[in-house]
This record gives sequence, C-alpha cells and structure tokens, in this order.
Amino acid sequence: MVISAAVGFANIEASALRLCRSLTEWQSFVVVRFPFALRAIFNGMKIAMTMAVIGVIIGEFISAKAGLGFYILYASSRMETAVIFAALLVLYVIWGGPVRRRRAGRGAGAPILWQAITAGTRGQ
Repeated sequence: MVISAAVGFANIEASALRLCRSLTEWQSFVVVRFPFALRAIFNGMKIAMTMAVIGVIIGEFISAKAGLGFYILYASSRMETAVIFAALLVLYVIWGGPVRRRRAGRGAGAPILWQAITAGTRGQ
C-alpha cells in the first residue's frame, strides 16, 4: 500500500503542480497532490485487503485449531470435496463476492467512497 501511495504521489501531472506554485506545501498537498494520488492509494488498499484475507486463511491452514482454513484442511484430509467447496463458498460470501460482482458494472469494483469522490468529476 505504501508503494502504491508513493507511485500515486510521484505520478502527479506536472501541469497541475505548476498551477499551484503560489500555494504553500501543505496547501498544494491538500488541494493537488493528495486528490491526484487517491486513485493509487485506493488501488493499494484493495490489494492489501485481498492479501490480508489470503494471509489469514493461510495462517489458519498452518496453525489453527478452528476456523474456515482449518475446516478446509480437515475436509481435504478426509477427501470430502463437497465440504471443501461449501467452505470456499462461505469465504466467497463473507468476502462480499456477490456484492462485488453486482457492483462491477459501476466503477469496476471501486470502493463506494471513491465512487462518491469521483461522482462530481465525470464528464468534465
């Protein structure tokens, strides 16, 4: 996420920075730099959240005595394929899969906050 934010801050349009030369550093950050970097920051957050969930499940595979990861591992050791797929379906629903697929047409799965921020800038 830090790398995504750094890339977002590094890829600010030079013309936008030239327009705010008379502002202080803090004002240019608030008015230009941060809004231009929001897209990269939210992309980093999206990736970080996905990796965090994957990390939790892998952690359950390795050392847990309860939870969905443990349940999947236990079912796979007993060759219970239906139980494995049921646990994966529960993970999909918990992670918001149906909601994300329904929203994919609007903003390609962008967070609701980002859609609210960019709603006033479309068509300009």
